[in-house]
Amino acid sequence: MPAPARPRIAFLVLLVAMAAAAPAEPSDIPTTAAEAAGPTRVMVEARRAGFWTDGPARVEISEPPGITTESVSLTVTNRSNREVARVRYSTGMVPDLSSLDRILKYVRRSSDGPSSNSLARSAWSTVRRFRYHWSPPDPYDETHDPVKLLNVYGYGLCDDSALVLGTLWKGLGLNVRMWNLTWHVVPEYGLGGKWHYYDPDTGHYAPDPATGEPLPLAEALRTPERIRRDTARLGDPPPERNAAFIRRLQTTTDTLITPHRDVRGHEIVLDLAPGESMVRYAHSRFGFYGDENSVEPPVYANAVFEWIPDMRSPYWKSLLPAVAPPPRATPGAPSAAGKRTPAPRAAATPGRAAPRAAETSRPTPQPQSAKSPAHSAPWKPQLATTARFPFVLVGGEVEIEYRDTRLRPEPLEVRFSGEGTSWSAGLVRSFWREPDGRRKLRVEIPAFYRGIYRLHAGVANPAGPLDEVEILAFRRRIVTQCSPTTFPSLDPSGATTVATVEANGRVPLEFMYKWSAPAGD
Repeated sequence: MPAPARPRIAFLVLLVAMAAAAPAEPSDIPTTAAEAAGPTRVMVEARRAGFWTDGPARVEISEPPGITTESVSLTVTNRSNREVARVRYSTGMVPDLSSLDRILKYVRRSSDGPSSNSLARSAWSTVRRFRYHWSPPDPYDETHDPVKLLNVYGYGLCDDSALVLGTLWKGLGLNVRMWNLTWHVVPEYGLGGKWHYYDPDTGHYAPDPATGEPLPLAEALRTPERIRRDTARLGDPPPERNAAFIRRLQTTTDTLITPHRDVRGHEIVLDLAPGESMVRYAHSRFGFYGDENSVEPPVYANAVFEWIPDMRSPYWKSLLPAVAPPPRATPGAPSAAGKRTPAPRAAATPGRAAPRAAETSRPTPQPQSAKSPAHSAPWKPQLATTARFPFVLVGGEVEIEYRDTRLRPEPLEVRFSGEGTSWSAGLVRSFWREPDGRRKLRVEIPAFYRGIYRLHAGVANPAGPLDEVEILAFRRRIVTQCSPTTFPSLDPSGATTVATVEANGRVPLEFMYKWSAPAGD
């Protein structure tokens, strides 16, 4: 499709209703939004296809009244044959929280005034709105990054919320310190020689009756009758336990006040290869990231990245001579070997701020385990692709269809590599052969790669060069976990939703919402 002379948006509206498929099993990888709709509902889609982006582009979508966020999915597809698209998206219903700078911009915009106290309260309200109380995925710094807590997970414990709020306060120019109590972490901000506390985990604060400004934690505990509470959120202590909670704070004897240390660097940006789609579901049960002690969160969401490249495209052909991923290259751009390369990883950050716990960074997942023994000799792929995800990886697979004219019985080798790990073989789910040489191989990503944001997939012919086989189709499907609270949902009132899509150049994108409605409506 030739590029227009100047940026423009061409809208194509398609309203399609289709019978919903049976609900997917939790272990299945979804292929359509209809899998989550149920047998008594139908799927409706509103599509904006074939528009070009050159900076931010506004996309208007109108929908009937009566839909709910639980039934919504969003699909973004890169229709280019050669260009990698870096995409952000947001709607008027949910703010753009895709980077720390954008979170701070929203905090300033939603504040009821320019004063530092108003900004501090706005930051507290933002953290309260977009997270709930639940155990984090691991005991390290994963949910100490504001962008990850609010966009990838949407839940955490007291130290997660306290550290994130502290990072926002520091970004607003305030001094910050942490109260590490025996079993609780509370942040305070300093202003005019005084300290003020807001508890982002429980919603407690104590306004000064004279000024209305929040009191410091120590003074609030001496006058518990002044302590108030924000609107209750999922996971908050029930009202009948408020008094007991405050009494425990008053009687704590193990207290440590520490300076705040930032954890930051993540961004929610979609790196979509030519032909790649992302489908994000508002609510789902396709898998979550957590260590061996984790319990499934009560509410979470998923985003599925599916890459089905055009085998005739210049981008795909540039991948064929690719070898192992290069050590350094420009993020999102094809390297000399033709691969898409990942963005650089953020610098090491301090770990979980539990009372007197040693601060350690999260270890890199290693393939040398009972599930995947170490390979004695280095393995080099003859074809390699790299994908970087804005959300945390929880599963996925690679499916290859090819023709082997030599009719060899063994399949191609498919292995994976994470962030700084060696290549590790995936789990072969199926291998289908035809007498004429056609082969179809489906390989699952090993479970120990859960929790990463960048994945290499490598392919090699164990019997010779890769050009001895003809690759007919190559599909990569990755399941990630994302927060349900920051999903850019449609307006259930029936009004027109205006979404903003930002890309890194003149890339043809397709932007589509789907929602379910009761059958017969």
